[in-house]
Amino acid sequence: MQPFGVDWSMRTGLFNVNNSWFFSLLLLEAVTKAVRRFETPPSTSARSIVQDTLDWMDNLSQEFSTSLPTPDIETATTKLYDAWYVYETSLKQPLDLHYTICNYCGIMPSKLGGDACAKVCMNLCRDTAAGQLDYSKQDEGAPLWSQSQVLQHCTRALLAHVVPGGRSLPAPPPLPVDLMPPMCLNDDYLGDVKSTGAVKRSASTMAAMREGVASELAPSTDCLTPLAERIQSGEFDITRIRDIHGHSNEQLQTLLDNCNCPAPVSAKLKSAAQKRSWLVIAWALLQAGKSQCHLFVAARRGTGGTATLCCPHGVVVIYKFLYSEESNRDYADLLRSLRLWPAVFWFDDSCGLMTFLKGSYSDEFETLFGEP
Repeated sequence: MQPFGVDWSMRTGLFNVNNSWFFSLLLLEAVTKAVRRFETPPSTSARSIVQDTLDWMDNLSQEFSTSLPTPDIETATTKLYDAWYVYETSLKQPLDLHYTICNYCGIMPSKLGGDACAKVCMNLCRDTAAGQLDYSKQDEGAPLWSQSQVLQHCTRALLAHVVPGGRSLPAPPPLPVDLMPPMCLNDDYLGDVKSTGAVKRSASTMAAMREGVASELAPSTDCLTPLAERIQSGEFDITRIRDIHGHSNEQLQTLLDNCNCPAPVSAKLKSAAQKRSWLVIAWALLQAGKSQCHLFVAARRGTGGTATLCCPHGVVVIYKFLYSEESNRDYADLLRSLRLWPAVFWFDDSCGLMTFLKGSYSDEFETLFGEP
């Protein structure tokens, strides 16, 4: 079923915003062309087009010695931008093959690069933004949303924001962040879609326990590489670590030494409980996707923005909305969701990602990169 308002717009050639502002679809297409041609932000292009319209009306008034009422430029720009945004996301059919297949790389790029952008994060200090996201823990085994569900949900929210009477409709339910999938316009790229944001947030909460530990005794990220190696070899089993009868004090001490626990710290961890706590927090740092050689900056009081994989020519293959701080787990989700891993992957924390994969998905790591 088409979203409300699409049929009317297609028949009249007009887009109606809040039953009071009517824009030609040709004008909305002009915004798109300006964005592509001059590579300016949509809001800038919309303002330029509105300014041209107001200048034309002013010249017309002078020519005919009359006064034509003109709207406030800020209001008109906002309304035009609203109309253009919904026009692009709801009324136009995306040309998947055009936008997702690189002319040079083909359907399965052999080289991909990854990065995140927190500049597009949501400001969670605003009630309107925070109310769109549900951070509560979901039922175990609950299926991820399909990307078509996500896009339909967002489309309906956009339409409710601008179409006649839309603001009187009930607000759509918030998005359950634990069930949000990686997004990929072309399904040919996708394998078994992975999204482990719930694991990441749980591990991050556990890792935050080190804030309650004296700073000189808390594990640092220097432990991550040796810890991952101990996990891959089978020497480190978190289930046994958590079991108060799983290891003797001497065995825990050996694990501390093998995970590069600094000697001054190790000397102060006298009891088995203290040693076990240090190892559990170190494991949580790894599971959260922290890095031993790269700093992931969290957006203060905001989401993490988006993480994206694209080919060398800038064509986006897959991306993921981040709902907390960026980490290596996000890039693992994107790569593990692809039908085929790229032969080459450029990333500003490649060593951290390999450490994460080795310690979190040892079997997959060995299949991809061989035994240690």
